[in-house]
Amino acid sequence: MWYDYIMLNEDNPHYSQDANGQWWYKLPSRRRVRAEVKICVTCSALFLSLSKRPPYCSRKCRPGKWPYTGSMASRWAGGRHENHGYVNILQPPHPERGGHSTYALEHRLVMEQMLGRPLLQHENVHHKNGVRNDNRPENLELWVTKQPVGQRISEQRHCATCTCMVPV
Repeated sequence: MWYDYIMLNEDNPHYSQDANGQWWYKLPSRRRVRAEVKICVTCSALFLSLSKRPPYCSRKCRPGKWPYTGSMASRWAGGRHENHGYVNILQPPHPERGGHSTYALEHRLVMEQMLGRPLLQHENVHHKNGVRNDNRPENLELWVTKQPVGQRISEQRHCATCTCMVPV
């Protein structure tokens, strides 16, 4: 039976077994989390693990990268998230970015597509209506000087429903 074998991490002080034979892992907050006895898919060794961990007893047995990254991660949002109002998009590996995946600002990508070339370092993209996540091509313009905070007076609206100061 499996309980005749010695488990790899049984001597870890964070793991303990109750009277019913159930294994528990003690967190730093002194809360207990149920642990399971698993069999490593690489070396067939028995080990204790938290329920959501992959079935590998060590990093040596785990092939390549951690299996729960990218679309396999529990908090995956499709490679798109907002940071300070700007939309970031996960880009595939590219030689200009060191050959690995990184996030890029969506408004810069839209402007690069409009121009048909990569943006230069001193060029930046201005949102005409002041809304940072509105990345429609007609709302973006290329600037080569530092942008002031906000919008131009001619582009501002008096209020949310007002049309008195709409640019012509």
